[in-house]
Amino acid sequence: NKTAKAEFLLRIDERWNSREITRTRKKLWKVYRCAKHKCKSNSNDAKNLHGISVVGQHIVRVHEDHAQIDLLFEYLNLMELLGTINYIREEGLIAEDFVDNLFGHKLKTYVEFYEKYFEEEFGYTYDSTTKRSSCTKASCPQAAELLTHFKSKP
Repeated sequence: NKTAKAEFLLRIDERWNSREITRTRKKLWKVYRCAKHKCKSNSNDAKNLHGISVVGQHIVRVHEDHAQIDLLFEYLNLMELLGTINYIREEGLIAEDFVDNLFGHKLKTYVEFYEKYFEEEFGYTYDSTTKRSSCTKASCPQAAELLTHFKSKP
């Protein structure tokens, strides 16, 4: 039913642009941009990878710091939204190419921010040969599956 899909996508869009999620995305994006700016490389790819790595380390530090529980829950809330988007993708409710282009191609970057956290907390690994992932410490969260989706793309 096209009307139901459209309504569902509007709800996801509303959630993505909610005050809470927007505030969280801005916090992470600020860390990302500052790290990119401080990177000495002239390569944009290197700057992006450095920024993503710094944000990943930041999320892990927040997770380990009990004094930052409120911030941790903000980050986990965004991670859960990313997982919901992946679940919708896996169920075929939205097309693969739509997910890839969702939110101005920023979705991929946001899910990459969590890779270090997935590695630390869940034992997440990705095999580029088989294009599969696994988690050794606990079951992989849906957001980690979305990361695998993006990693498996050429």
